Amino acid sequence: MSRSSWGGKGGRAVPAILAALAVIAAFGAANLAAPARPASRPLEETAGPILIAHAGGVLDGHHYTNSREAVLKAAADGFRFVELDLRKAADGVLVAVHDWGMFQRITGGDETGPVPASDEVRRRKIHGRYGTLTAGDINRLFAEHPYLVLVTDKLDDFAALLGQIDFPDRDERLWVEVFTYEKYREALERGIRYPMLCADTPGKLAEALPLARRGRVKMLTTSTGMLDARPGLLADLTAAGARVLVYTANDTEYMRANFPARAGGFYTDAVTPAMMGDSDGQD
Repeated sequence: MSRSSWGGKGGRAVPAILAALAVIAAFGAANLAAPARPASRPLEETAGPILIAHAGGVLDGHHYTNSREAVLKAAADGFRFVELDLRKAADGVLVAVHDWGMFQRITGGDETGPVPASDEVRRRKIHGRYGTLTAGDINRLFAEHPYLVLVTDKLDDFAALLGQIDFPDRDERLWVEVFTYEKYREALERGIRYPMLCADTPGKLAEALPLARRGRVKMLTTSTGMLDARPGLLADLTAAGARVLVYTANDTEYMRANFPARAGGFYTDAVTPAMMGDSDGQD
């Protein structure tokens, strides 16, 4: 290259261009070397009681709506954990429905009629005004609210669940209640990181204790009835390292009295994180 190629107005620009390229290269190298941002770990990040908005939480006095508006209200109220009951519509698509009889009743359908297909579910309005949720709707909602964790039950078809529920960081943001230890193990084998074993009788709680002590069961669900009837057993399970989630509690004093010694969290219809003094805001 001739000397004149570096001279003049263009020549004075070349060193500046080279310097800029060097900065860009260094920036790119630094980013390549930097570790990826770790996925959120809601279980480990929640120091206070886990509060789960039960079926989306109460909405204008209505319970068990499993509706779009209930999820949005839960998010606005500061919940991180939202339960939706998932069932299969007639065409195999997952929909948020507590049970089909209730769904028909609150959407103006025939309680004795057949299970509807997902397109019919989407056309219905809950209590005449709230939107229903199919798997696709749930994926969009939880993508739009990356702080939220989906807690679910009713469904033990893990292939359908993992095949249809797919939003960012799903593996850390999907908690699934199961009803036998065999299903608990199957859930783990299928790649569900946070199965929760339902132990809703004294016998099931007693059977869960040695499993918790050996680290084989890390999350349990049980009822307020079992908490009241077997507080010592719940304390033993908690001491063994299990996170016990209790359904359904709507009394803040009751919740405070049992957390953390006997319960790690609660399904609730109406108690918000602010009511429990939880200042953990959403991202």
